Amino acid sequence: MATIQKRKNKKGTVRYEIQYYKDGARKTISLDSGYDERQAKRVKTQLEELLVCLEARAKPDASLAAWLENLDEGLRERLAKADLLVFVEPPTHGEIWRRFYDSPRFQRMAPNTARNYRGVATRFFEFFDESRRVEETSKADADEWRKSLVDAGYAEATAAGAVKCVRSVYNWAVDANLLESHPFTDVYRGSFQNKRREFFVSRDWYRRLLDACPDQDWRTILALCRIGGLRCPSEVLEARWDDVNWDAERFAVRDRKRKTTRVIPLFPELREELDKQFFATQGNDCPYIVANHRFDSNNLRTGLSRIIFHAGLPQWERIFHNLRGSRSCELFSEQPAHVASAWMGQSEKVANAHYLHPTDEDYRRALTPKSETLGTPDPLFSALETRSKKSLRSL
Repeated sequence: MATIQKRKNKKGTVRYEIQYYKDGARKTISLDSGYDERQAKRVKTQLEELLVCLEARAKPDASLAAWLENLDEGLRERLAKADLLVFVEPPTHGEIWRRFYDSPRFQRMAPNTARNYRGVATRFFEFFDESRRVEETSKADADEWRKSLVDAGYAEATAAGAVKCVRSVYNWAVDANLLESHPFTDVYRGSFQNKRREFFVSRDWYRRLLDACPDQDWRTILALCRIGGLRCPSEVLEARWDDVNWDAERFAVRDRKRKTTRVIPLFPELREELDKQFFATQGNDCPYIVANHRFDSNNLRTGLSRIIFHAGLPQWERIFHNLRGSRSCELFSEQPAHVASAWMGQSEKVANAHYLHPTDEDYRRALTPKSETLGTPDPLFSALETRSKKSLRSL
């Protein structure tokens, strides 16, 4: 915070000084005698904004930049002598990402989201040098970076996700006044849909997987994913015994990413495994349903891959995602869309884009002859028809 000091010499001439703190020391900028009180207040306000920019290592905004450009030579020299016109060099890509990691926005992210951003950063810096300045990066360079992801074998959906993350980081840098613009604004993002990776895990396969599980923990994890439709690991490892309402036969699912809770039915197949898990873990005094894997969640994929192998089933690509997707297919086929959406924690639009697809059972139903009972007349219609015939005979 700066302050204005009014000085008067022996001749009665009034001059103003602006006192401010920089690097822990109090310093002073003297104004020429031609400055009146209103102009001094204007200088004080702009000087405070200038100090904020220097502390944040950010460029001045348009208003402050215009004021600096129109300074008189005397004040410009005094500001330059006080090292108040020395701004940081234009930021590098590495500095932008480091500042983003330190920002409150990144600190509030869910652990899985933060890990995804760091993974994108790794792929980003395989193409761009960390010391390269953002202003030296063109739109063509940004397009080449996205193309390099596809050329390296990443799926279109993965490339789209990377573009979305990078654009989010550099949009944050613009909002934080670290950049005026960035070259990733108009880079083609692409679609997140990847129908080739969709796979339906049937109930028969689910039972074979249960039989191949090494312990009840894994049977519970499978039931939570395939029958409950929970996301793994985030929702599965956050599930607690307090979330289970045995009497009402409902189960509250905690969504850490969206900071919401949805309530699903305690489906019979899910309740069966939760019952076994409850009795198997009695006396542990642990609030979490699946406690043994909370600190080795990175090994869950390896564990499920082994179970698939021992079950004698072929390995599918997105092993946990497709378990949840299979349940989504079932619920949207069996329930009204608003009910399925509430239980799965996803909109119908998202489900159609990423989860729903025809299954083998859908094709079998389409080829199965309709039941003969569909052709039997309705009892009420038959009664009306009989009454009509009697009326006609009476005529």
